[in-house]
Amino acid sequence: MPHWSPAPAKRKKRPPEGGAKLTTIDIIWIFVLLVIVGILPAAVARGMGRSLLKWWIYSALLFPVAVAHIAYLRLTEGSRYCPYCHARVRYTAKNCTKCGYEFIEF
Repeated sequence: MPHWSPAPAKRKKRPPEGGAKLTTIDIIWIFVLLVIVGILPAAVARGMGRSLLKWWIYSALLFPVAVAHIAYLRLTEGSRYCPYCHARVRYTAKNCTKCGYEFIEF
């Protein structure tokens, strides 16, 4: 009587080691993309009297958050509130239009 033996187990193929690696060209393209994408919210913020460089860094690193932040600032039209009469005043105003409070810039 022949001896019965199970079929040999199939070996599972291993995925290639290391996965996808970034090349120098990929890193350069990512950097160029960050520079271009970061300029859009920074330009809008600059038009509202904010720092272009600070907003470019902020929007290049956290683009979705920066876009939401700039949309919020645009909805409030770059305004702030007077600490004395609580009237809404444009961000670029030197004095409150209601009570005359002088905003001091540092």
